[in-house]
Amino acid sequence: MPRSRVRPKSASNRGADVKQAFLAAFALILALLSAAPARAERILSYDSDIAVRADGVLDVTETIRAQAEGVDIRHGIYRDFPTVRGG
Repeated sequence: MPRSRVRPKSASNRGADVKQAFLAAFALILALLSAAPARAERILSYDSDIAVRADGVLDVTETIRAQAEGVDIRHGIYRDFPTVRGG
């Protein structure tokens, strides 16, 4: 019976196999991370009452209704109030 010979892979072919395995693992990790459920958060209503007193103090009252699927709201709202007049 004739024997078939299996030729060992060259170093460049082994490098390609390692690269292909790495890319497959990386794609799998990305797929698993993107499949994580997103926690929806949205603002249902927002009302802001801002008054500037004669002494320059700001009185700010905000009323925000939000809907969040998780226990905690994961995002915040940032504000900047100008303290100097003009551009």
